[in-house]
Amino acid sequence: MGQRLEKGFEKVIAKGGIKDRMLVSMKSGIPSAKAASMPDSEEHIKKLEDAIKEITGETVKL
Repeated sequence: MGQRLEKGFEKVIAKGGIKDRMLVSMKSGIPSAKAASMPDSEEHIKKLEDAIKEITGETVKL
């Protein structure tokens, strides 16, 4: 569970740090602390990908 979501947050931290991680969490509605325990549903992945693109300007495929 949550491996793809967790990978997304790791990419955000590497690119923009903790501030961007917080912004992506708020925008996506997915708390980074709970990403590993959440299901990697298509809905969650889409929300996270969209938030990452909006915050970092980078398109990611999880």
